[in-house]
Amino acid sequence: MKVAVVGAGIVGVSAARALARLGHEVVVHEQHKLFHTRGSSHGTSRIVRRAYADPFYTAMMCEAYPLWAELERDTQTTLIEEVGLVYLGEKSSNTVETLIHGLEENRVAHRLLTRADVAEVSRYMVLGTSEVAVHTPEAGYVRADLALVASLADARNHGATVVTQRVDEPASLLASHDAVIITSGAWIGRHVPQLGPEVSLQTIAHLAGRRMRGPVWIEDGPLGIYGFPAVDSHGPKIGVHASGPIIDADAKQRTASTAHQAEIESFAMRRFGLPSAPLEDVQTCLYTRLPNDDFAIGRIAPGVFYASACSGHGFKTAPWVGRVLASLVTGGDPLQVFRRIERNFA
Repeated sequence: MKVAVVGAGIVGVSAARALARLGHEVVVHEQHKLFHTRGSSHGTSRIVRRAYADPFYTAMMCEAYPLWAELERDTQTTLIEEVGLVYLGEKSSNTVETLIHGLEENRVAHRLLTRADVAEVSRYMVLGTSEVAVHTPEAGYVRADLALVASLADARNHGATVVTQRVDEPASLLASHDAVIITSGAWIGRHVPQLGPEVSLQTIAHLAGRRMRGPVWIEDGPLGIYGFPAVDSHGPKIGVHASGPIIDADAKQRTASTAHQAEIESFAMRRFGLPSAPLEDVQTCLYTRLPNDDFAIGRIAPGVFYASACSGHGFKTAPWVGRVLASLVTGGDPLQVFRRIERNFA
């Protein structure tokens, strides 16, 4: 088969890699230069974990997580830093309880840490008297920039090609291809408007002058503040998962949210016991969310498939989603190959 992939973010290149390794002819269409910073796949790190508040995604990650090790073996590239994860919140929180239930249901190794013993995994983290930290050792972060380069390089090594071209009507590519996969990220609404995606501008920043090591973290609550230990020459990276300002994906002007920067500073002082938390290297990226905050994978017309593995938790599943798309395109049954895709398959 000859397959066109629209979008060279992590999901698109993962689909291209999966298809190319099966021997298919793959052409990836990317509107910007490769590895650009206009979308959602750039940057040095993304959290990778098995733990989710939704047991469905915990089950998904039990299948997706090992695929990163496979990518590392195939490309001879170290991509995963398995430093563990702590999920922080009130012990009575419904999200925390559901998270623990999902881990138990899927037999994922974890520990429940209190304020007194959180120092076993992080000597910097401060918990409130009624808070707990759910620690999962099989977690950490993937080197996002390296993963993108390695995935595309492997796809190319198996025959995939890249065309720098904006595609406004993906179905038109069927004139010269057997199938089309739309993985356009923040631009998915232009191609599959019925999904009703919302694109927001998210803010990420590093703590200046801090060399904190330890696990990645996610804080329970409406903001969903998450972060990473110090990597390379930067201090810890902290982001806010709650939606930032709504933005057009093509907007040239992108200004980091001052409100989210203030939340990041407040988090750092509260969680790390710091008197102040000056920030550096403030960045932005795009989140794409569907109305139910879920993934969407499916077919919109004969030969035209799509995936919106939505931002904020899509990167970590990319090798898995790539295989799902390859299975769909080649006529396979992902309901058999992937145990629990039923909720997301259309």
